[in-house]
Amino acid sequence: MFSQLTKHKTPKLPTECVVRNLSSRTLTPNEEEVLALGLNFATTPRQVPVLWMIASTEATASKLGDEAAQLLRLRVSSILCAARPPNPNLSHGLQTALGKLQRDKDVIIVPADKGNSTVIMDRSDYTKKMEELLKNDTYDKLKKDPTN
Repeated sequence: MFSQLTKHKTPKLPTECVVRNLSSRTLTPNEEEVLALGLNFATTPRQVPVLWMIASTEATASKLGDEAAQLLRLRVSSILCAARPPNPNLSHGLQTALGKLQRDKDVIIVPADKGNSTVIMDRSDYTKKMEELLKNDTYDKLKKDPTN
């Protein structure tokens, strides 16, 4: 009945609406595109997290009986043997751009105060703004930690 599945694409906003570059760095189109994905975008892992899965399995198995624990270990082991990492969700160019942005210690990438956009700033400007906020009377230093 349904011979073809159609993919519904969400409309894309122009990157200049989603990414605000307040830094002295000139962004490449790939860097703008990867920033436009948002700060909650997660890249696919390069490898299956085997050690994490084994540790989680052992933590659960310690709460089970011997027979159930062995069955759990056997099933997880067979799944891990067949597991393959997922296909990347970023092109090579976008992965390279993301890596360059992560390595650049002169800029900081933060969410905007209002709206769903990403702001890139020079680290020195960001530090000055944060120091100005802390010098203001808005914040007081606590005498002790109020949490338990």
